[in-house]
Amino acid sequence: EKIYEKLRPLVIRLGGKIEGLPDPIYNPVKISMTPKVKALYDEFEREMVLELEDGALIEAVNAAALTQKCRQVCNGGVYYDDEIIESVDPLVITKVRKEVEVHTLKNDAALEIVGELNGSPAMIAYEFHHDLARLLLAFPNAPHAGGGTKPSDLHDIVIAWNKGEIPVLLVQATSVAHGINLQKGPGHNLIIYSLNWNWETTDQLIRRLWRNGQSYQVMVHWLMMRSTVDEIMFYALKGKDRTQKRLLDALETHYKVAA
Repeated sequence: EKIYEKLRPLVIRLGGKIEGLPDPIYNPVKISMTPKVKALYDEFEREMVLELEDGALIEAVNAAALTQKCRQVCNGGVYYDDEIIESVDPLVITKVRKEVEVHTLKNDAALEIVGELNGSPAMIAYEFHHDLARLLLAFPNAPHAGGGTKPSDLHDIVIAWNKGEIPVLLVQATSVAHGINLQKGPGHNLIIYSLNWNWETTDQLIRRLWRNGQSYQVMVHWLMMRSTVDEIMFYALKGKDRTQKRLLDALETHYKVAA
């Protein structure tokens, strides 16, 4: 009650519902790793060190790094080294992150979902650079909006998406989760290729489509590797969503009682 009282003058809730538009449908798509890839993943989780067939050695120095690397393995690729590029200026150090492909299972699932949409536009959310590289192999004509996208290019992408001219749009979640409107065209399918721990970013990404002006029920397809950190993140995000809703509902009840 003390917390609610302190928050009361600082919070305005506009409501979680959108009049005339149903809540998004969540479609968890659980993908089974091949026995070979699952054995690699389990070994990495257990030993924190993984040696791939090409000799690349992947090490996790602590639990946080292990979780990050496991997320990358789930997506299909992983960073394993920083290569220093020589420069004529000894004070300039340029590093290029090496990456190696582990599998394409999420690509296959994304292609299957897009095929089932029968031409309805789809937005695919990625995180890592190697995610984008693999997705561009699967969807070579897809524009992408993420780190490094020029504001003028993003403006053109938003206009084209809202006109229904982009069949598949690749977006980096943290780059497009705020400040743009993507709800005005036929696109209402979001494929989350790379999960993260941040519910606020994920929620705001969904709300690029689920907002006033949307004419269709939004579908969110969560790609997750079975029995991996992907599933842990998915259920953690659902828990954060419930906690946030409980807090806002409690504040709303407190306001009514106080009034």
